[in-house]
Amino acid sequence: MVGLAMAGLLSSTGVLALDVTCDDSSCTGAETGGLWNEHGFGNCFYMLPTATRRNEEIPIGPSAGETDTAQACIGGALTTAPNISARVSRGDPEQNAFSWTYDGTGGFTFNTEAAQYIPNGCSVNGLDATDPDRRNGTFDNGDENPDRPVLEPLSAEVTLSGDVTGDATLSYYFMNGNQECRQLDWSLKIDGTEVKSGQVHDVEHGKYLVFNLTGIAGTETIRLDVANDGDTPACADAAITGVNSIISGVFISGTSVCAPPAGPTRTLGYWKNHPTVINGDFGGADSLLPQTFCGEVIEQGEVCEAVDFLRSRGGGINNFKRQGMAALLNCEAFGCPPEIQSLVIAGSDACAAGDSGYDFGAAGSTLDEFNNSGDNIDLPFQSPSAQPKYCRVESDKKAHKGKKGKKGKKGKKGKKGKKGKK
Repeated sequence: MVGLAMAGLLSSTGVLALDVTCDDSSCTGAETGGLWNEHGFGNCFYMLPTATRRNEEIPIGPSAGETDTAQACIGGALTTAPNISARVSRGDPEQNAFSWTYDGTGGFTFNTEAAQYIPNGCSVNGLDATDPDRRNGTFDNGDENPDRPVLEPLSAEVTLSGDVTGDATLSYYFMNGNQECRQLDWSLKIDGTEVKSGQVHDVEHGKYLVFNLTGIAGTETIRLDVANDGDTPACADAAITGVNSIISGVFISGTSVCAPPAGPTRTLGYWKNHPTVINGDFGGADSLLPQTFCGEVIEQGEVCEAVDFLRSRGGGINNFKRQGMAALLNCEAFGCPPEIQSLVIAGSDACAAGDSGYDFGAAGSTLDEFNNSGDNIDLPFQSPSAQPKYCRVESDKKAHKGKKGKKGKKGKKGKKGKKGKK
């Protein structure tokens, strides 16, 4: 299989408008583990396998990945409009694939290093977003039996519509149970033409294949085929040799629909220390108020109410309050991608409702990344000097309020002058 891998790494994209490159010869990303949201993947689209029962394969048809398929969790900005379709299938012609979720029994001990982040709205064994065991499994081509040979390939296919253009990162995730091992041959095709191929193995800690797409014109169909070639995988300390072909997640970031902003952003530190920019009373820009955030209406002129959110301390919901308010101000001042705007609104609503099941930590991390994304781009106005003491919360006032000094002693009276002679 070495010859296949080396030959496939010579891209045939010269005949295609869409160019596909990798950061290294193996196309294997440096990131490990399944926390795709923290790796920056999937802001535009994600598709994850999900199962309602543990250690039991659930059939998924060739159209799996449509939004009404319970075994495929789909999200991202591309899902808000009919501009992408996705499916997972096995064999040729396409037939049912399967969804599998590990639960740590039957020898399939789940390796938490390979755990994927599961967003709200994805049903995984009845677990909620706050459960530390909230993790997903994989798509596979089924167990061995006479009707389904284990070397049968598995395919994940996405088709983009004409309004999805530009550049993007396309990532595929692979994982195993703990001490389980696979070696898979893979082939990436654009509109039926192979552009990259190789092998991915030793995936028990979670691995990504990462492709850089340049010049998306719309209407492209991108397909990843994987197959277990039957060779003994080169994995250390593997108790089980995995025979199934697997794909554990598909992620798209970028594109014209949800590319990083081309304009400026500013961090929460900037907004916290430049309250006059928020209120627009320094003569350089319009006021960014009024706003409604976390159930609180912040009227024009109430700039310190906004700064109070920026000063929130702690993680979880408090981190969301900081980053969410900064993102809200960035969106109002400079504009922002639709998925960022949607995330601010969804988090704000959950904050207002006291929704303990909402993943404020993940939302805060995403918004932090956004707030930093355009910090080096010049502002469209002359920024005033920082005024960190403009809005002092009550504790700050007490801290800066000095004690009254003691009264000084009265000076001694001067001696009376001698009486003059008569």
